[in-house]
Amino acid sequence: MAEPLWLLSVLFGLALITAAGLTYTAYRRDMARIRAHLAAGSQMAETAAGVIEYAEAGHGPPVLVIHGAAGGFDQGLLIAHENFRPGFRIIAPSRFGYLRTPFPRDASPAAQADAHAALLDSLGIDRVIVLGFSAGGRSAIQLTLRHPEKVRALILESLVMAAPFWLPDINSFGVGRLLLAIARAGIDFPYWLATRIAPALMIRFSGAPSRIYAAAPRSERDFLVAVMRGMQPLSARLTGLANDAVNMSNAWPVDKIGVPTLIIAMADDLFRSLPTARAIAARIEGAKLVTFDSGSHFLIGHHDEIRTEVADFIARLKTAG
Repeated sequence: MAEPLWLLSVLFGLALITAAGLTYTAYRRDMARIRAHLAAGSQMAETAAGVIEYAEAGHGPPVLVIHGAAGGFDQGLLIAHENFRPGFRIIAPSRFGYLRTPFPRDASPAAQADAHAALLDSLGIDRVIVLGFSAGGRSAIQLTLRHPEKVRALILESLVMAAPFWLPDINSFGVGRLLLAIARAGIDFPYWLATRIAPALMIRFSGAPSRIYAAAPRSERDFLVAVMRGMQPLSARLTGLANDAVNMSNAWPVDKIGVPTLIIAMADDLFRSLPTARAIAARIEGAKLVTFDSGSHFLIGHHDEIRTEVADFIARLKTAG
């Protein structure tokens, strides 16, 4: 009896080793494809603020789309697609520490705003509509305050001004930098695996309760999955993500914003963007606040309505001259 049990144990062990090998091979193949796609999908601009990675899509009036935490130019393009109907020139940069945009000594939202302005200068663009999503709204606000002549209108969506989670401060020495280096060295495979074997957990990581995902139209569920899988390789976004966790402020003079402003937030956003949206909308003269009871951080279930809100907002800009 002992011999069959021993044989079964060996066979089971071999099966586990084979499955692990096949899984890791699939991971390596998938990551190679993702990295090649990212490299082919963006350009590098030499600007007065340094090298900046960005991508463009479409034709028409220019729109600067500033991605959120764990994003990059690719997330910016996804966000643009869910907010703007065809007929716009989308410019989507990777912020400091994301993908191929270097991390400078000063990586504050103000410095990032100056880099946005420098990118627009390098592209010969005088004025843009600016959409800042989530943590990207911080540099969108700073761009509007520091370079108002470049901003035709401001859209803030799911704005996060306070970090919903802890990450090490990469601007300090010691344990924070060590933890970040360890995470960067080994995080890609666990994240890749989690998006495939525990998608419900990863959906919650995006700020979306699982019930929102289950009730959403198929196209919007696909969008959320694309956002989650689009955070790969996570190691190439960790520096920016950690920076987003420490560069926050609720003390900016947003009452000095003088451009038309649209602010969109969801009541059930797990990252609590609605209180921030209300507070900032109350301080910007003429700002329009649009809220929904459900939809989570990525506005699931409301993309058609939001495209209409954005289209109407831009139409009013044209009417106002």
